Amino acid sequence: MTELTTQERFKRGAADAGRYFDFMAQFVDFQPEHAEAIRATRFIVEKHIPAIVADFYAQLLSFPATRKHFQRKDGSIDQDYLRLRMQHQATFWRRTASAVFDEDYARFVDYVGRAHTSQGADASIYIPERYVMGMVGFVQQRIGQALDAELHSVDPDLAFRAMRGWNA
Repeated sequence: MTELTTQERFKRGAADAGRYFDFMAQFVDFQPEHAEAIRATRFIVEKHIPAIVADFYAQLLSFPATRKHFQRKDGSIDQDYLRLRMQHQATFWRRTASAVFDEDYARFVDYVGRAHTSQGADASIYIPERYVMGMVGFVQQRIGQALDAELHSVDPDLAFRAMRGWNA
């Protein structure tokens, strides 16, 4: 049997990415008003993305189990690789903050998701799924803090709705 390339594995699931994305949205009870609240706070969240991503990668580098994914053979941090991963991470969160959850976004999330699973990943960039889940929690917490700091005294209802959207 012929081994599929990473790109072929990504494409195999992409055809039904929208359907699966819709299923997952229903599963977690993500509603149109959640997307609207995320969209309404896009520029607030985007302003904080560089700091959130920097804090997340500082957190990764502070633990040997995650630091090793960014180390060269001599033990030093591969700064070019680290910057690349940070750029990709920032792009992902900016795109999510736009709250355009269409077929193209579903394919994008499918592609990113497959890149971070043991069965679909390029072995040279694979990071265990548990750390991806940890990243989502870390970023959600920081987005919540940013929304609270920026909106609590100005529009607490929007802050609450946006936090619900980001956590759905």
